[in-house]
Amino acid sequence: RGTRLLAPQLSRTGPLQDAIRAAAKLCCVAEPPAPHWVPDSVCELCSECGTPFDEVLRRRHHCRACGRVLCHPCSARSVALPGWGIEAAVRACDRCHALETLQLPMLLGGDLWSVAGGWTRAKRRLVCLDADQSALSLLPWDDEVGAGACDKARRIELARLRSVEARPPAVLALSCESETVLLEPTGAQAGIRRVAAWSAALSSLLSVYALRREHERLYGGVRAGAASPRTVAVSAPHLQRELQARQAALVAKQAAALRGEAALDGEQPTTPSRAEIEAAREEVERREEQRKRYREVHARMRAKYGLEGGQGQA
Repeated sequence: RGTRLLAPQLSRTGPLQDAIRAAAKLCCVAEPPAPHWVPDSVCELCSECGTPFDEVLRRRHHCRACGRVLCHPCSARSVALPGWGIEAAVRACDRCHALETLQLPMLLGGDLWSVAGGWTRAKRRLVCLDADQSALSLLPWDDEVGAGACDKARRIELARLRSVEARPPAVLALSCESETVLLEPTGAQAGIRRVAAWSAALSSLLSVYALRREHERLYGGVRAGAASPRTVAVSAPHLQRELQARQAALVAKQAAALRGEAALDGEQPTTPSRAEIEAAREEVERREEQRKRYREVHARMRAKYGLEGGQGQA
């Protein structure tokens, strides 16, 4: 709103206008849009619930992870996004919040899978997401998962990953450009549940990457093949150390649990339990009911005051 009020002055030249520009920059009257943000002008409806925007009751907000334009009920959560170059807690949609708080820790911690070896017998591998979330690593599973194992690790770049599919009875298929890697769960938690959880998490991560790349190309002026702004954002040394420390802690915890050495301190496994899944479903139903009531009140207020869809603030 501050930017729109100052727009007539900022469009002119002179000492007064230069002073206004400097004051606006110092006061941060508006957050500059990121390259993957969808512009307000192209969105008349919430990207999640489809409710029309207006300047009074339903304003525009951006999810800092995927860049979509949403209403407040659909983007009321906040979370830090270190894997996207954002260390402070910022606004996120429900899907990106679940990805960051539930699914990414599961992928970063990894799990034990049986990988088909062609003419050789299947080999056990600790499959985990890299610290910078750019690739999946298949670490040899032996007595220790350390530097030597990382040197022999096989990596699957997410940029080469075309699709993730859960195949019956319990197989996770990773389709790349030139091959398909088949993973079968092993250990005490083997079964359809782990395959479904990993398939959903990887599909969500790939979906966010695809959305960001498309938004950057359409609205941010980022050419195909150029370095992604996210890649530049996470290249800071201190952020790299933070991401590596987070992943190392999650891998160590999961490896200890797989070896049966987890301490009995009440810690939960990285894979969501049945109770957590039920609680998440109840939360989704509660939020959906809240949105329904909000839309009803919104419709009554629009009818009462005769409001038309307009430009809200991002």
